[in-house]
Amino acid sequence: GDQTLPPRDESSDSEFEVEESGVEPEVEEAGVELEVEEAGDEPEVEGADVELEAEEPDGAPNATIGTGSEKAVCCGLAPWALRRDLEALRRHEMIREAESETSRTEVALLGSEAKIRKMEREILHHDLSSVEETLGKVVERLKVLESEENATLRKKLAEKEVLLDLTRMERDRAEK
Repeated sequence: GDQTLPPRDESSDSEFEVEESGVEPEVEEAGVELEVEEAGDEPEVEGADVELEAEEPDGAPNATIGTGSEKAVCCGLAPWALRRDLEALRRHEMIREAESETSRTEVALLGSEAKIRKMEREILHHDLSSVEETLGKVVERLKVLESEENATLRKKLAEKEVLLDLTRMERDRAEK
């Protein structure tokens, strides 16, 4: 029977899937290679009769691989479908790699931003602690000056009070 699958809409495909039991594509990173194994197949021997029929997707028969009188449809897909799916796999892999690189870049950027914020906090804390220290010194100096000024003012006040007392005594003596 005809097992050729119709062309699929690649925009909705996220993964290449094969629904044949016992048949799985294997994709290797160093050059994509498709390996197909079917239960009951024996390895091809030299001189085996291998036929390949392939026509384009306009309703033509499947590509078939046969050893002797036994023929198997390769993954249930025509060569053009295999090529299309392989190209889709490559595109998806390129997209995943780009997304992965973007994610790594975003993580590095977030790390850099966090380091910058930490440095800004440290600088601000350092600046504020310096200002706080300076203000503390100014307050202490003002207290000293105030107490010195108060002592000076008290001394002047005491002198004025003594002078006032002397002036009153002289006035009282002059009136007698």
